[in-house]
Amino acid sequence: MTVRETFLQTATSARALLGAPGVADRWHEPSALPELSVAGLAGHLVRAVVLVEQYLGSAAPPGARLITADEYCGQLLQPDIHSAANSGVRQRGEAMAAAGRQSLIELLDGTIERLRARLSSEPENCTLEVIGQMPMLLDEYLRTRIVELVVHADDLAVSVGMETPARPPDALTIAIDTLIGAARYRHGDLAVVRALARRERDTIQALRVV
Repeated sequence: MTVRETFLQTATSARALLGAPGVADRWHEPSALPELSVAGLAGHLVRAVVLVEQYLGSAAPPGARLITADEYCGQLLQPDIHSAANSGVRQRGEAMAAAGRQSLIELLDGTIERLRARLSSEPENCTLEVIGQMPMLLDEYLRTRIVELVVHADDLAVSVGMETPARPPDALTIAIDTLIGAARYRHGDLAVVRALARRERDTIQALRVV
């Protein structure tokens, strides 16, 4: 399965979760993530898909060094919930959900439908300029979106007391590979090896990317 197909399937799985009665029942309650409501978490989840459509057409400048999904996650994902970046994430998630769950579902449905057609027609070397004018290949950016969808669908399910929905196996592989790649980018290979095999030497929690 291609990265594009995996992204669309993962987004569709997230949509099914968003439509579950448990999410509606706890819409205004706190989520499992500090300082973020269930609504705000749902908004952040949907935003991971919406941003793909927003960035399509913003080609990277010719000759720009394209960053990888590992670099993107290593630079942007932050475990400090009080950082300016994470405060902004929470604010944008709450704003995205402000119109209500049904509007958010309709937005996601329409975006997935349009992306299904658009992604099938974009060339393999399609580039984007994403947040902070970072130049990336489309497929590398989709890997970061799969990370967001996998992680935050789990957060949303836990928040409302549901089983985490099944995701395409390829999505889990991509998410794990990218998060480990981000840890290697941020902390170096030795630190990651120690975190995996010698936890008593893992003084910096090298695998904690976000």
